[in-house]
Amino acid sequence: DVTKQVSIEQAVKVIEASGALDILVNNAGILLEADGAVFTMEAARQTLSVNFEGVVAVTQAFMPLLERSHGTPQIVFTSSSQGARTLGLLQDEHRKTLMEEALSLNKLQDTLVELIDGLSNPSSSYHSIPTVAYGISKMGVNCYTQILAREHPSVQINCCSPGFCNTDMCANYTGERKPKEPALGASVFTKVLFGELARGKTGRFFKESSKAGAKIEESVAAEDAWVIFPDH
Repeated sequence: DVTKQVSIEQAVKVIEASGALDILVNNAGILLEADGAVFTMEAARQTLSVNFEGVVAVTQAFMPLLERSHGTPQIVFTSSSQGARTLGLLQDEHRKTLMEEALSLNKLQDTLVELIDGLSNPSSSYHSIPTVAYGISKMGVNCYTQILAREHPSVQINCCSPGFCNTDMCANYTGERKPKEPALGASVFTKVLFGELARGKTGRFFKESSKAGAKIEESVAAEDAWVIFPDH
């Protein structure tokens, strides 16, 4: 449970028995706003807690073990293009804060809490952003990736979007868009961790962009932008 420090510490002890950690994949995440669900502040705060604060807590707990790796340790965060789209839809003031090269974790956390708390106002313009709390949480993951890569240059740190996959997260999806198989979406992680796609790169965002039904051997993945503006 990424929201419980005791659970995280127990996981660290299990891995610590082997001495070191080479790869950490932060994949825990929830989406509570899909398919017309009624927006609630409780759900918004829970989304930020799991998708962002949980990621930070797990990463901080495992970093000492990663730094013991005899090779080049890697961290990969599961993210989403919704984070990049959300960043593009923010007011200039908030977007500039989050895109500062010297952005700190404390400033990032304060800004994300401010954005989530602002949603308590039903008139907030940010309610027009689709799955806004999810988008804010993944935007936070994207920003954290860049902060961590800057602070830990000896660790290769990137984030990946598997795209729209047929997982429990979209179990109640009723739209026309066809989700891809999870294995196809996960292929981007294999390419980033073990292939040439991210070799020598850190602090980057990679996206699996194959259409549903594509064969894994024909999957398409590439580096993508941190921010997507509405006209893109």
